[in-house]
Amino acid sequence: MEPQVMSTRLKLVGIQGVVHLNGNVNDELGKLYGRLFGHLTKIPDIRRPYRTVGYWHFVEDPVRLYFAGVEVDSFERFRWDTKLGLVAWDLGDTTWAIWGEPNGEEGSIMRSGVAWDWMLNSGYRYDARFIGDFEVYYWRTLGRETQSAYHEVWLPVVEKRPRR
Repeated sequence: MEPQVMSTRLKLVGIQGVVHLNGNVNDELGKLYGRLFGHLTKIPDIRRPYRTVGYWHFVEDPVRLYFAGVEVDSFERFRWDTKLGLVAWDLGDTTWAIWGEPNGEEGSIMRSGVAWDWMLNSGYRYDARFIGDFEVYYWRTLGRETQSAYHEVWLPVVEKRPRR
């Protein structure tokens, strides 16, 4: 399965927390997204069309840091809110390998090895600035109605350098 490869700069505002894979992952993620969607009025300049970005950061088995955020056009009017836990992430210019994945089958692209198999045979390698992968959802109404039955898996990549 070939991904789409594109470069973009993501600016995100969201909430991060710890997720235990040996617990009820859906409940833990639901609480994080609930906190995010419950505080959208505190986030100015939300980009349209609406796009949320989740990031899985590998800490140790079975613990992951998870970031749940919305894409914004600018940070100029955003004010950090440590009480609510709102943080801003500027991912800089990044190249992404992007796969479509059915909603409800989150993790299948990564667990099946599709992404890693593609990387072995492509002109790209993993971008080591990150220690995880991203999942991107598009919304008709932010947090209420998804645009489709699919979301995307975004893997940060850089071009391989030729061996000398």
